[in-house]
Amino acid sequence: MKRVILVLAILATIVAGCHTEPMTEQMSSDKVTAFEASTEVFSSQTKTTMTSDKKIVWSADDEIAIFQGNTLADEYKVSDASAGRANATFTKVATSGDDYNAGMELPCNVAFYPYSSGLTLTGAALEGEDAAYEIEGLVLPAEQTYVPGSFANGSFLMAAVTESMADHNLKFKNVLGAMKLQLKGTQTVKSIKVEGKDNEILSGTATVTAYADGLKPAITMTADDDASKTVTLDCGDGVALNGSAATDFIIALPPTEFTQGFTVTVTDTESQTYTIDTGKANEVLRSCILAMPAVTLGEELNGDLKNYVDEYGVNHGPGVQIGETVWAPVNCGYHETDYPYGKLYQWGRKYGQGYSGALWDEDRNYLRDVSDADVPELVAGPVSLSEGQSEYNADKYYYNHDSPYDWLETQNNGLWNAGTEDAPVKTVYDPCPTGWRVPTCAELEALSENHSSCATNGAGQTGYWFSGRSAYSEDVPQVFFPAAGIYGSGSATDRGYEGNYWSSSAEDNTQTYYLLFYGSNVRMNWGIRAPGNSVRCVQDNGDGDGLPVDHIDIYLDM
Repeated sequence: MKRVILVLAILATIVAGCHTEPMTEQMSSDKVTAFEASTEVFSSQTKTTMTSDKKIVWSADDEIAIFQGNTLADEYKVSDASAGRANATFTKVATSGDDYNAGMELPCNVAFYPYSSGLTLTGAALEGEDAAYEIEGLVLPAEQTYVPGSFANGSFLMAAVTESMADHNLKFKNVLGAMKLQLKGTQTVKSIKVEGKDNEILSGTATVTAYADGLKPAITMTADDDASKTVTLDCGDGVALNGSAATDFIIALPPTEFTQGFTVTVTDTESQTYTIDTGKANEVLRSCILAMPAVTLGEELNGDLKNYVDEYGVNHGPGVQIGETVWAPVNCGYHETDYPYGKLYQWGRKYGQGYSGALWDEDRNYLRDVSDADVPELVAGPVSLSEGQSEYNADKYYYNHDSPYDWLETQNNGLWNAGTEDAPVKTVYDPCPTGWRVPTCAELEALSENHSSCATNGAGQTGYWFSGRSAYSEDVPQVFFPAAGIYGSGSATDRGYEGNYWSSSAEDNTQTYYLLFYGSNVRMNWGIRAPGNSVRCVQDNGDGDGLPVDHIDIYLDM
């Protein structure tokens, strides 16, 4: 059996914008036989099945345990009509009977997913009179079954506590997190095993503590044997990989800090194994996805390339190296549905805005009006630095019709570069994510030396492919810059026709440099600072803003 070892120099990062969705379940007492249940949004996922937009939906045959004022659970099953929905109806399958533990009657309903026989509940009052309920008798399986784009059915634990016995509205909270592997290649994957390097417990017997008042649940792993230190994803007859598009494999895991990194072993249908290894600390957080960078099995990764993890926590994989500069794969502020061209930034501001205006073709023929998810409030400028850089004013575009046509009252050349042109230093106002910065004029100028003619990318956007100092061809490294348009004197225009990309370079407190293209014209240009232009980030190999560049925890827990 051949064994191929792939060492990752890049740290895995949390994606997804990791955010959670409250799951609500309605449960019944003896007089109520049907319950309405809803799920929590995982920013990455929860229960039973995760959809492409990271929501958790109930699956056919899902069952939950409901402790209705008692420490023994009744069994409830999802109705056939509710499968595939976040809100579902559950009906009783079996009752726990009338065996109550003396002195352990509960003042509320407690629910747990998934149901299994033998679950028991104990309760205790905490400081401040909040209540905690421990659910015992559960086992995290050491083997999970592959589900495309989701975790294994039944593997993602959830718990909920109502305010009283009369309250039948259960708001489920996720108990676990998940790891996402993104694999490319020509192989067919048979199984994937995950193991920590410091004997972390990942499976086996466990206790879940559910809290009243909507507090986050916790899990305590109580197993301590070799079998409990691994989790294996069984891919059945095999999952065929693609050489160009990554296939996602998602494994549910308890919240765990991998202090010394972890090892992932991939076995294909030919019994060949591939080891993906990182020695850097990583952490699986509750209700979040820890996403490994995309890997082509059998190929080494360039350890100098960082993953581009955007402001929403989405990992777009490593950048594209052209010459000595590594370019981000998407525009700053990009979001697939909300900001498909990225956001538009006034020079020197940390926060960008969406576009609302005309969409044109490459010959500037009007097509239709378009609008991003959120468009700015137009406010007369100039304003102070603190006002313009405040997160509370992130949705404002400050226009200025008077010289020197800047949104800022007192102009400042160093807003996006605290160093020099040759040795740039990222600032706190730089809109690029950690590990990335706004490019210098020299970097944009070098990139634009060679390029395609006006082209269309896979998303149907017009723009140009840039290849730097290498003559453009489809076989050389290149990046696509879409014609995202511009915010001019308080209005947006020219999306689909013109692209303007800021550099961090400024001159004599008035002019700034940017890359301009439209029609058949591509050149470096200079101009005023009030317009809203695009930003394409470059990898920051300096000290940056002092934040770690290899470990990015981004999540929103609701």
